[in-house]
Amino acid sequence: MHISSRCRYGLRAMLYLALRDDERPVPLSEIAGAEAIPAPFLERVVAGLRSAGLVTATRGAAGGYRLSRPAAQITAADVVTALDGSVDLAACVHDDEACRRSSSCLSRRVWTRLDEAIVAALAGVTLQDLVAEHTAAQEDVSSAAAQRSGECVRVAVKEARML
Repeated sequence: MHISSRCRYGLRAMLYLALRDDERPVPLSEIAGAEAIPAPFLERVVAGLRSAGLVTATRGAAGGYRLSRPAAQITAADVVTALDGSVDLAACVHDDEACRRSSSCLSRRVWTRLDEAIVAALAGVTLQDLVAEHTAAQEDVSSAAAQRSGECVRVAVKEARML
């Protein structure tokens, strides 16, 4: 299975919007710059997200994009489906007519199970889940840095007392 650049960039743009959900509409140029996504490509990606009803646009000088609903109500599956359509590992998984062996193919069961697992995994994670994980990771990094800084100060004070 291959996740397209559209999906990867689309999810990054959606997460950027989720992180700024209570703020002003976010200009496309800001998202492109912050996420290192080529602006012309991002325009096409966001158009797909907008067509799927995942983002809304505000025109004008203070315009930009926002999530169309709370981040807790948008899943990774929503983004993938909006940009790449359904997840199909093999044509026969969802179309019995795709292969003359579909009804008797033993390997089709593997592709069906894998397809179902991928769809469940994508549907089981929301933008809010990912934002919360990111925030927790950032707090862990900040806490660890503060602990290291405090330890450095204690060592420096101890060494100064020895002089």
